[in-house]
Amino acid sequence: MSGCFNNWIKDERDKPVLQLLDHLRRKIMVRFCEKWGEIEKLNDSITSYARETLVTNEYKVRKLQVIHGRGEWYEIVEKYDKKFLVNVSNVTCDFRMWQISGLPCKHDIVVFMYRRDFSQDHVHWYYSNEAWRTTYSGNINPIPEESRWLEILKRTKVGRLKKNRIRAIDESLTQDATFSKRCSTCQEIGHNSRICPTKIKNFCFNI
Repeated sequence: MSGCFNNWIKDERDKPVLQLLDHLRRKIMVRFCEKWGEIEKLNDSITSYARETLVTNEYKVRKLQVIHGRGEWYEIVEKYDKKFLVNVSNVTCDFRMWQISGLPCKHDIVVFMYRRDFSQDHVHWYYSNEAWRTTYSGNINPIPEESRWLEILKRTKVGRLKKNRIRAIDESLTQDATFSKRCSTCQEIGHNSRICPTKIKNFCFNI
């Protein structure tokens, strides 16, 4: 997945962060638009990829033999007497494609044909039209050029920007905070020389 993503953004990877984010926004916006156009044209209960996979696997079932055991168990025999077990209720197949990808393989499809079931009814919900619509139901709108932004969005406060993080009410103070500094007048911890009680007391006494 990371390899596919890196290949998708290979032309924008060397750009500054803000330009990179803006290019990614455009690519995602275009992709959502294209995918939604495909969804609107889809006249099926499953995605086109899932349908193509089922059709491909259906061509491979001609030389398979189905032996029905008791209940939901089926034994599929290929050429050279190679066997695969399929359990429809447990959604399991010895070939393991059904469990891993959510799409039935040829061994499962031949069982569905034997049972007179529809293959699309046994496809994972991930490949359904509903899931596809949910994935691309969001919308990313175009953003105007920065010079056209509202002034309220670009206005900054007067004065030097704050660098220190605002501490939470219940957050403990750090060791390098002001309270831990030693007073240069009385050598006590907890205040500085400007607000030293000893200095203030001597000043009042002299008055």
